[in-house]
Order: sequence, then C-alpha cells, then structure tokens
Amino acid sequence: MISCTPIKICRHIFDAKAYVEEYFAKDIESELGMDQTKLIRLAMLLGSDYTEGINGIGALVLVDHPHIT
Repeated sequence: MISCTPIKICRHIFDAKAYVEEYFAKDIESELGMDQTKLIRLAMLLGSDYTEGINGIGALVLVDHPHIT
C-alpha cells in the first residue's frame, strides 16, 4: 500500500478459517473520504503489521476526531 497505488485491499488472505475480504480503493475514498495517505496514517495510529500503534488511540477516538488522520 505504501509503494503503489492500490486498486483493491484484501484481508484474511492467509487465514484458512476466514473468507478473503476485498475492499476497493475507489469505494473507500468515495464512501469514507480516506485516500491512500489517510489509510497509511490510520494504520500507523491504530497499529498494523509494521507498527504497534499508539496506546489509547482506537477506532472510536478517530471517528470522533477525523481531523487526526
């Protein structure tokens, strides 16, 4: 996601117990107003494969304060 412009984002690719979920970047941007940069910032704040996130910052905080991302 950082080095290219994503067309779609997939979750649970390597989880045999779950179905793969697909999210299209254009839908995320049009429905949530989040572009690639905001998604990267969100992952950094909440935590991801590459960062632990910030303790005390969760999805509800970011919903209440969308200007943070």
